[in-house]
This record gives sequence, structure tokens and C-alpha cells, in this order.
Amino acid sequence: DLTAAEAAALLQAGAAGRVSPRDRPLFAPLAAQALDARRRLAEAEQARRGLAASQAGLAALRDLGRMSQASAQDLIDRAMASLLALTGSEAGFLCFVDEMNGFFTMHAQPRDGAACPPGSFRTFCSIDEAGLWLEPLRQRRPVFVNDYAASPRQGLPPGHPSISRFLGLPLLEGERVVAVVGLTNKAQPYDEADQGHAFLLLEGLWRILEQRKAREDLRHSEERYRTVA
Repeated sequence: DLTAAEAAALLQAGAAGRVSPRDRPLFAPLAAQALDARRRLAEAEQARRGLAASQAGLAALRDLGRMSQASAQDLIDRAMASLLALTGSEAGFLCFVDEMNGFFTMHAQPRDGAACPPGSFRTFCSIDEAGLWLEPLRQRRPVFVNDYAASPRQGLPPGHPSISRFLGLPLLEGERVVAVVGLTNKAQPYDEADQGHAFLLLEGLWRILEQRKAREDLRHSEERYRTVA
């Protein structure tokens, strides 16, 4: 059996292509063991990062739940800032969709220091005029575009920052799309983990806003009843 020092020396020799014919029978199983160990270490690190990201996503959702006195816009801004940080995206947007009337309200948000076209933060747009941004609405499923230059929908408004990658996700209530979140320009390709973060925060934000709206509607109804009585 080889000592640890001898095994390390043999692996170094193999990496440099200097294994002697005498040592080749020893090198092959040793190299296989080293590759397996590296693979297991990489898998463990990936699992650790995934767990940390999941915990960060849940913490961001809890933070939203604690913002009981915040305005709807503050909740939206916090959710988007958390989502940009969790996914490493350069910018993002959130659309509340009115499919019946063919319009959506867009809330765009850049990460600190990222460029964003003037006037794009709160806009009302026609669904028919939207490009890639509302493909998740049209397709009713997540849309990954990790090579924007190869996408058939490349059009951008004048002055809009360049796009390299895009992830869009719809939120459905039954058959109706009620919101779409979009993220752009992550350094690495978007993946299912990013999709999970986006869905978790989008659904959580929607539930919080809907509960707040229900409470406000009830309060207004009670006020009207007291006025009539």
C-alpha cells in the first residue's frame, strides 16, 4: 500500500504526464478514487449552497410577512430587491396582469448601480405590445432564455439596457395569470433554483397583497354600513 505522501506524489506525476510504466497499475485506481472524492466534495458544496439559498429565500419571505404597516409599493420593492439578491440578477420586473382588459402594470427595479431606462419603474402597458417580457403569460409556464442574442424576440425599447439572460415566471390563479415576474442578466445561466426563488417570493407577495386587499375591502364595507345605519 502507498503512503499518503507517495499517493500524492503519484497523482502529481500523473497530472504532469510523467507516470512510469511500473507505476501505471497503481495510478489508474488512485486517480479514480481522487476523481470520486472531488465529485463528492463538489456535490456536498452544491448541496450546502442550495440549503443556504433556500434558507435565505425563506428568510426573505418572513421579512415580507413582518411588514404589516408597509405600503403595497414598499412590499413590492422589498420582494424584488430580495429576489435580485437571491438570484444574482442585474434587474427585474413584476407585472400585475389584467388579461380581461389586455393591460398589465409593470414595476421595474434595477439592482444597486444597474442601469434602468427613465420612467420605467411604474408603467401601464398593452399585453399585445409586449415582447419577450410577457412570454410567460402567453405560454403560461416559466421561460428561460440563457442566450438572449439567439432569441427570436430580441426587440428592446430605445435606451433600454442590453440583455444577456432572462427568466420569466407566471403566477396563476386557476386558469388566470395574475402576475409575472422577470429577471435579467445573471452572470451564470438561470436554472431551476432561480425559478424556485422566484415562485416562492412571487406567490408569498401575492398572498400578502390579497389578504391586505380583503381586509381593506371589509373595513370599507363596515364603514359604509355604519354610515347607512
